[in-house]
Amino acid sequence: MDAIMKNIGPKALIGFVAGLVVGLIIGLPILGWWVFPVQWYDTDPFDLRQSYKEAYISMLADSYTLNTNVALARQRVEGWDPKELGQVIGQLKAKSDGAQVQRLDNLAVALGVRAEVVTPEPAARPTTVGALAQRLVPILGIVLAAALVIAGVMVGISVLRERRPGEPVKLGKRLSPAQRAVRPEEVGEILGRFPASYAVGQDSYDQSFPIESPSGEFLGECGMGISEIISVGPPAHITAFEVWLFDKNDIRTVTRVLMSRYAYHDDALRAKLAPKGEAVLVEPGKAIVLETASLRVDAEISEVGYDEEAAPPQSYFTRLTVSLTPGLKAPSGETEPGN
Repeated sequence: MDAIMKNIGPKALIGFVAGLVVGLIIGLPILGWWVFPVQWYDTDPFDLRQSYKEAYISMLADSYTLNTNVALARQRVEGWDPKELGQVIGQLKAKSDGAQVQRLDNLAVALGVRAEVVTPEPAARPTTVGALAQRLVPILGIVLAAALVIAGVMVGISVLRERRPGEPVKLGKRLSPAQRAVRPEEVGEILGRFPASYAVGQDSYDQSFPIESPSGEFLGECGMGISEIISVGPPAHITAFEVWLFDKNDIRTVTRVLMSRYAYHDDALRAKLAPKGEAVLVEPGKAIVLETASLRVDAEISEVGYDEEAAPPQSYFTRLTVSLTPGLKAPSGETEPGN
């Protein structure tokens, strides 16, 4: 139990048990038996009760006597097991008079079945124990559900009792799984240094780097790729790049758009690229910060090169190097899981 509580958390376990119990109580006895009991309709004749099967075959024998249509008679018993069909005709013959017996014999010949009488076994009288069991099943189900609810409450109480005496309940932001997985001395620790470097001619440039904790756990990725091309070339004339950070514990990927001087001051390009992320004018030595729920990347532009003969000037890059330094984001105002 301790291992389960450690892996999934006490609140998740209590919620699961409570949801299961409520679902059983509502789904089985209340909805399934009382509110919406099973109702059968549009069934085939061979699925009917024995008395209705015999009534159907009796009417079919009368109909066949009048029209003598063998194909129609066989169509009306399509899907019926021949042996069972013969037994139904035999049971009817045992209860019928001479004229009806002849009609049933004619029908059996048309259908290609052998009429035979099967002596039914005497139905067992319901015992007092069996009747009592049928009444007790719903009650026992409700009792079992209540027992599960009580067990869930007791688990929750035992978890609360395990809290150290006098330990305050703190309010604040919940820690992400990545932040809970690291030791206190690892918070804010640098997790690598990656140079993302582009040179003209790399028309499909896209570079990414995995981010791992000191213990080797995968936490996310960061990298740089092409954002906007103003001429496909070759070589492609790239006027903007994307620097991005992905955190496995966050629902979003944080992006900054690194723009050439031409793209940064062009209103149409700025508007086009705005949905991709915040615009940044590329300048040597400029520092950029990307943050997610539990990660932070410090990006520094270390090298920039333009085609000086391009028109308009400084419109596309010939080289660009960005140093990416990811680290664990220092938490602020968090609480322990479940608080």
